Amino acid sequence: MRQARSLAHFMALVLLACVLITAGCTYSPYNPPPLAFSGDSAAAKETVVVPTLNTPAPKSRNVIWCATFQMCWDELKPLVGPIDVPGAQDIIRRLDGAHINAADMPKDRYYAVAGRVKDGIVGKIQSEMAAKFPQVKPNLPPMDNDREALAYAYLNDAVKFRTAYFDHERGDDFTDSVGNKTHVTSFGLFDKSREAAVNDTLAHQIEILYCRGEDYRPREFVLDLDKKSDPTQLILACVEPKETLAATWQDVQSKIANWKPAKDEREFGDHDSLAVPNVNYKIQHSFKELDASPLLRTMQSIDFRLDRSGAALASEAYIAYAAAGRHFSFTRPFLIAMRKRGSTEPYFMMWVDNAELLCK
Repeated sequence: MRQARSLAHFMALVLLACVLITAGCTYSPYNPPPLAFSGDSAAAKETVVVPTLNTPAPKSRNVIWCATFQMCWDELKPLVGPIDVPGAQDIIRRLDGAHINAADMPKDRYYAVAGRVKDGIVGKIQSEMAAKFPQVKPNLPPMDNDREALAYAYLNDAVKFRTAYFDHERGDDFTDSVGNKTHVTSFGLFDKSREAAVNDTLAHQIEILYCRGEDYRPREFVLDLDKKSDPTQLILACVEPKETLAATWQDVQSKIANWKPAKDEREFGDHDSLAVPNVNYKIQHSFKELDASPLLRTMQSIDFRLDRSGAALASEAYIAYAAAGRHFSFTRPFLIAMRKRGSTEPYFMMWVDNAELLCK
């Protein structure tokens, strides 16, 4: 029985290889696509990084958000109290009003902490990150003042498709929001007419969460590219963007919840096709509105890749808070008292309430 199973398995692999060769497709060893962008966000002219999901999203721009910066803010606020930066009231209001719920985060795949330099926060971050993510060396700012505080967050998550998709040999044209076309590399199912044996497996891997429009070319649709991935779900949605990422996400959730299709409409059919552009970037961003204050230094890095193998995300952020030097100013009503040193009772007191006796 065992020999029969082994022979059947071997024959299936041979058949798969023959079909792929016949189809002209090399289901080759995986190689990630080359980086499309690597560097500071200032060099990315058509992309913005936003601090919160409800930050207005500029039109005709890529808009990126990751939870790590909000995680830093959530850790820092209880430590230092209200933060006030002239000219940055809007971003602070949005950060204060948002919050990352630990229940929404992938367990054991993130780290967030805040503390003061005098209490050893830098060493704490380094030692705890080494224990939890030994392959990562935290990117921390120089901290030379015991009164400074530091908040740090790190996130590392991935979805690996159970069956890898095919690289499209010729790529596809990506049409942006203003109609410009760019030829890009892509992945998906192989052409059904070429009978690639893995297509049936890939088709059953996908779940259609929402679909609206013509039968042959849907106008709006939402897909789960691996319906059994766990604990992380990867969702791709072609929908009309809203004024913020939060509003767009709410729209997607509403469409998914209210779509009541026939059972077979959720499944990829024999003649359905899939094309997804490869995404691969490493971007670093500082929030200039907050950095304008001498009290704050900010940084967030986001590395993201989406290709035939799945999706991978790594992000870290920090907020360095420099406690301001105390300003002792008696330029408001105050008390003057004179007493013999070591004695309890004064022999002169004055409450200065107005400027009548002050030197003009």
